This record gives sequence, C-alpha cells and structure tokens, in this order.
Amino acid sequence: VWTFDGQGKLAPGDPVQNRNPRWTYTSGISTLGKLLADAGEATVHTGCRVTGLERREGLWFLSGEGDITGEGFDAVVLTPPAPQTLDLIANSTLEDVPVAVLGSALKQARYHAQWCFALGFHEPLQRQDNCFAMINTDRNHDIAWLSFENDKPGRELGGATVMMVQMSPAWSVAYLNAEGADLIDTVKEKALALLGEERPPLAWWDSHRWRYAHPFQAADAEGLRAAESQRLYIAGDSLIGKGRVGGALQSGLDVAARLLRTL
Repeated sequence: VWTFDGQGKLAPGDPVQNRNPRWTYTSGISTLGKLLADAGEATVHTGCRVTGLERREGLWFLSGEGDITGEGFDAVVLTPPAPQTLDLIANSTLEDVPVAVLGSALKQARYHAQWCFALGFHEPLQRQDNCFAMINTDRNHDIAWLSFENDKPGRELGGATVMMVQMSPAWSVAYLNAEGADLIDTVKEKALALLGEERPPLAWWDSHRWRYAHPFQAADAEGLRAAESQRLYIAGDSLIGKGRVGGALQSGLDVAARLLRTL
C-alpha cells in the first residue's frame, strides 16, 4: 500500500505494515457472512425490510415489508448503523425497554458518509511497483483510498483493470445527494491523476453511496446493554467507533455469548 498527500504526491507506505499479509476471499467479501450463517445453521430471509418491533408476552414480533414472519422470537439482535437502529426503535412498541437510555447511547455514535466507485478499463494501467492500493495520509485529498481489484487472487481479468475508488468523507458529504452519473467523470479524472495516466476510456463503472459508511465515534456500549434483560441486543461497528470488520464481528460474538447464557 502506497501513500499520497493532498497534492497527490506518492510515497512508499510503511515497510513494517506492508510486510503484514492482506486477506481476502476469491469469491467476494460477502463470503464471510455466508460462512458464518452456514456455521451457525441459520435460516436467512432476504428481501425483507423490518420497520418495527413489538414485545408481547415475553416474545418479540417483527413488522415490515416483504416475507415478514408472524412468528414470535425469544430475542432480537439489531446490527444496522446506529441512526437506522434509532429509527427502528422509534417505530416499535417496546414495553419494559428503557428507550430513552438506548436512544442516548446510540446518539453518541458518529458516522462518515462515503461515495465508492468502481472503474473498469480494458487495458492495464501504469502504477508504482508492487502497488496494490493507495491511501491518503493527510486527509486533504478528495480521494481517501484507491485499490486494484484485479490484484486479488482469482480476479486477474486477463490484463483488464478494475479500480475501487473511495472518496473522502468531506467530498462525499458535499455530493451526498448527487447522482453517480453526474460524478463519474470527476472521479475518473482524480483517480487517473494519481496514477499519471493519459485518461484511457472507461469500459464500465458502478457506484454506491454509503450514508453511514463507517463510524468515527462509538456508541455508549454500556448504555446499549440496558435492554438486554428484555433480550434486545445491539451489535455492530457502532460499538467500535471504527469501520473494522474484525471489530464488528467480535461485537457480534460477544453478544452471542451473552444471549446464549440467557437461553
């Protein structure tokens, strides 16, 4: 991983950190969730938007859109970003649950927004030797992170190049309500400028807007445990204060251990 500053000046990354291995799945990042579901023998329902919870006679019931079951559940674990969890709680009937305490704890979490773009090119692009990715170190550039998807095992793409470009929080907030099609030319120009390229044509592109991409301030973990006596649990990176998959996973494992003890 190389670094760059606000003026686009490149430099080799930290040699100690760059000796550490980077891990990925050849079948894609969603593989981790699928493996966890398989290991836990979980029944996963997709295409459902849960909009509310209700606790009756010691059981939890869900309401929402899609294939929402009418079954009562012993416990609920909420893992959306804190602002979305707040909305869900506000739209729920929560008897004997300290809603004010939960709300105060969740409101402490703060999130960065982020636009992410995938840029596809038919040909290989020039870059620094052994450079898999670039990260902005002074937070003064419109791009926060740039990486080459075709460097990952099983994704060589026959010489084509796919760049993942994550824009800075400040830039993302400034253009949060824009459309990706209106931003792609600017993003491509900024990305290729870092590589010193001659602006090759795009073969394809894609984008995603994350309103709650990753937290930079954690929720109050102790406050979130106030509802656990009613078997309502909260997990996820909002408890960590950083966008780290490992931290979010560990928070889920911690909740699972406490939940299993109550059951």
